[in-house]
Amino acid sequence: MLEQIINNNKEKITGITHVGAGIGQEVGIYLSNNINNINLFEPQRQALLELRQYNKYENVNIYEFGLANFDGDLELHVTDHNFGASSSILKPKKHKQYFPEIEFKTKETIKVRKYISLDIK
Repeated sequence: MLEQIINNNKEKITGITHVGAGIGQEVGIYLSNNINNINLFEPQRQALLELRQYNKYENVNIYEFGLANFDGDLELHVTDHNFGASSSILKPKKHKQYFPEIEFKTKETIKVRKYISLDIK
């Protein structure tokens, strides 16, 4: 699906901003489609350990913080499932009902910034 969207819009794409990049599952698709100016945002320590492997690419920028409508810190409810893919700044409610196997055992303080303050082109 992602590749189809990229292929249908290739001439319009000048870059990608991926908020909540996780471990970078989609980065290979971006690179194989010759997308330049790839900006990956991920504040979670566990996911960053995997995501940092893309630092070797000149056109990939990794930002080790989340995005919000203010600059500061937030508390993240962290799951140990799938490199923290279900982690959230929102307290888990219905998630527990629909996915009881995913537990939120820890919290992590993350940095957040306003996108507009970053001057990303």
